[in-house]
Amino acid sequence: MQTIILDQPGQLRLTSTAVPEAPGPGEALVRVRAPTMLIVGDADHGVIELNRGAFERLQCEKRLEIVPRATHLFEEPGALDTVAALAGRWFRSHFRAVKT
Repeated sequence: MQTIILDQPGQLRLTSTAVPEAPGPGEALVRVRAPTMLIVGDADHGVIELNRGAFERLQCEKRLEIVPRATHLFEEPGALDTVAALAGRWFRSHFRAVKT
């Protein structure tokens, strides 16, 4: 799943993605200006390091959350609830509702 909202032509307002792949190239990450939260399971060892590297390259407001006992699909009991709670708090504190 991926959602991208542009506030004005060419200006990124919000991006939300859930993919079990590595974050984008470092060159693109340094251009991100929207507040960004990375969420990864602590049992997803290769991806944790990739997310830590991406986190370091981000130049915006950022947060890295590591969900205990969770793999990259968050299929473990309670893991997806934890992800939803973290993401919900992040979106509520960083983005206002826009009427369409």
